[in-house]
Formats: sequence, C-alpha cells, structure tokens
Amino acid sequence: MKTLIALFVLLFAFSSQALTRSQLEALLKEKGINLMEVEMQGMRVLMGEVSGHINAVPFAKVQILVTEQEAILKREIDSVDFSGAQNMGAVSSVRYNGQYVMKKDIKATIVSQ
Repeated sequence: MKTLIALFVLLFAFSSQALTRSQLEALLKEKGINLMEVEMQGMRVLMGEVSGHINAVPFAKVQILVTEQEAILKREIDSVDFSGAQNMGAVSSVRYNGQYVMKKDIKATIVSQ
C-alpha cells in the first residue's frame, strides 16, 4: 500500500511539472497569439523542458519561450546567458523585463523552421 501511495505521489509530481497543450494555448492567448496560426506559419512547438532534441536547436530559431506562468516573445528578451554554443542546450538563463528565467523553468519552445 505504501508503494502504491508513493507511486501516485510521484506521478502527480511529474504531471504537475508538465505543460499541457491547452495551458500553452491559454498562455499564448494572453499575448494575442493563436497557437493554430503559429503552426500554420510553419513554426514547430517543442513541448517539455530543455533537454533531449530541444538542446540542439539554435537559439536564433527560437521565437517564443514558455514557462508555466507565461509566454516570452523573442523581442521581449533583453539578454541570454550561454554556457557554450548558442543553442538551447547551452542556455543558462534568459533575462527579460528585469527578471531572469532559468533554463529548467522553460516548459515549451516555439521555433521557426
């Protein structure tokens, strides 16, 4: 029984960290952006934290970064701290509107082709 409870706690913890498509749509809507239109323009939505295949994406292709609380448009970014090459895997943090967003807080990335 304890194992089952621990499993449910872990599943809940991991699911609360993920961003759903409907949450992404709502965050983009706050900026006046329609997700379907973005995709029709040929942009790709990469869901999940910056890891795996997202690491190799050149930062120059990034159009929107999304955290659990907001969407950050590229033009709103003041600076990016890199720890190496200028791709998503090397991003340490992003500064915009006087605050910093750490790479671990990015839950989705929208990139141009």
